[in-house]
Amino acid sequence: MDKNIAIIRILLKIIMLFLMTEFGCNFILQTISYSFYKNAEKMKDISCTPQFIKFNDTLTGYGNNLDSKNSNKVILFFGGSNYIAYNSVGKYSSKFDYPFISEDYYGTQDSSGKMNLKTMKQSAEDLYDWARTYYPGSEIIIIGHSYGAGNRNISGKCQGMPLFGYRCGIQRHFGFI
Repeated sequence: MDKNIAIIRILLKIIMLFLMTEFGCNFILQTISYSFYKNAEKMKDISCTPQFIKFNDTLTGYGNNLDSKNSNKVILFFGGSNYIAYNSVGKYSSKFDYPFISEDYYGTQDSSGKMNLKTMKQSAEDLYDWARTYYPGSEIIIIGHSYGAGNRNISGKCQGMPLFGYRCGIQRHFGFI
């Protein structure tokens, strides 16, 4: 009986050690990953001057070609790492003739709140809702870079929409970048 209790105690200690290590590593990696986005600076080598947009009281971002006559399509760009909204719009939007919009996730840049997976999903859904309202009837194309490429997958509203990961999918579809 004492031997069984000793084995159970050892197993429980192993499980606890595993869980503590898992949660600790997840917290550290998440903190490092989010810090790249939160602390990113505006690039100086950009092809246009992005226009500031306030999507709601707490979510902000940038866009270009917002009043384009060719607004039957709208591009929503979700960035990652150094590709905050300003940098994404400034670097890529001039390659397109239709509205190109990017957000700064809740808790980053000028958007308020806290950045985590839940608020990243909410940011994606709120930007999608804004685009649907502001550009009714337009096809919404989603482009993502790094963890921004996962926003289509975490946002149920965006299922079945054209999604392109950074570079290869965009180049095949549009022929550049």
